Amino acid sequence: MTLSRVRLLNFRQWTTEHWAEGIALRPITLFLGRNSAGKTSILQPLRMVKQTLEATDDGIHLELGAGASDGVQLGGYSDVVHDHDESLRLGVGIDIEGGVGVDVEFAMVNKRPVIATLTYRLGEERVTAERTERAYQLASPRFRLPNWDGSRDVHIAKQSYEPGRAIEFSEQSLSDLGPTLGPMVRAAMNQVKDAFKTFHYLGPLRPPPSREVVWSQQDLKRLGSTGAGAVQALIGAASGRSKLLAEVSTWLKRLDLADAIEVTRLGSSMLYQLEIVRGEHRANLVDVGYGVSQVLPLIVLLHFVPEGSVILCEDPEAHLHLMAQAVLADLLVEVAHSRRLQVLVETHSEHLFRRLQYLMAAGTVRSDACGLYYVERAEAASSRLVELRADEFGRIREWPENVFGDAIGLVEEQTLKMFERMKAAKK
Repeated sequence: MTLSRVRLLNFRQWTTEHWAEGIALRPITLFLGRNSAGKTSILQPLRMVKQTLEATDDGIHLELGAGASDGVQLGGYSDVVHDHDESLRLGVGIDIEGGVGVDVEFAMVNKRPVIATLTYRLGEERVTAERTERAYQLASPRFRLPNWDGSRDVHIAKQSYEPGRAIEFSEQSLSDLGPTLGPMVRAAMNQVKDAFKTFHYLGPLRPPPSREVVWSQQDLKRLGSTGAGAVQALIGAASGRSKLLAEVSTWLKRLDLADAIEVTRLGSSMLYQLEIVRGEHRANLVDVGYGVSQVLPLIVLLHFVPEGSVILCEDPEAHLHLMAQAVLADLLVEVAHSRRLQVLVETHSEHLFRRLQYLMAAGTVRSDACGLYYVERAEAASSRLVELRADEFGRIREWPENVFGDAIGLVEEQTLKMFERMKAAKK
């Protein structure tokens, strides 16, 4: 289920500029920028809402990571709200295909984060649960509770209207919205919750490989934020009829990292090892370059998740040589098309970016299927997002300064220094 927009309010470096209109997302969306510019803070709010939805306590309003074993560890409210100002509201919103959207704002009340407002949008329809001093009231252009004289202009606050898990209306709220509006809001809420269920995150730090692995024989649903489950997924694929091993081998070959990857069982034990095949040579995954083990979780993830999933990924290019970084663009384009995946990627790789431009020029991917953004520091505590608009041939209409450094300037300086030394040597 494709996300069309994400909205942020006072989330770390991001203040109010992306709350009303939000940030447009495409099937392939790249976020580039310098270190600590604010790229990660665009993906983190989505993970924050997802882990709140997965919390075991259905009364929790916001899970910042204390109870999330494989989630995003955000600290406290003051750590995540802009400029550590607990008087500010924190907000996250998304739009999904079909005209459905949700916005939630949190506030600190009695030293804990609570939902201040929760709004669902269904086309032109809007329904909001808003916190009053001690309870919540519902508001919608189509929703009014009857007054004693028969008019319908009263908003009654009830504790039973209290939302939960970031984006969930209470059952009482849905019931009181009536036989028409209630089911509409429930359907929209379920659509949004289903969208968050499709999220899969792969972080920038992936574990080093092991020489031998004990197969858990579990039916994996997720690989984990470090991709640690990738090896288990490959062993499971080798023991069944999955095409996963063949698909991973294909991309290792296209990345020029291996001809194939194979799973070998050690005797009759539950120990397995992964072998990298190059021509007639075979080597344990531990004994080949680190780049293979670091890109392996990404390739596995992109072919392991159900079709239609949303992938959040940081630094896919880690430990890869420059030519392989470029081929990652082909990988993203292919899975976005063949498996209907949406990939939101934080990257520093110029080669991945340039290859994506080439694929636009070649007609392999449409430019309107790609969202390209550059994140830069605006002030000490805030960031600025610049959209890199590409035409149908992948040409960027307007570049910010030094997106990929100043390579031409360095060549010019190198040449100047060379002539200075040559001139000095002749004296």
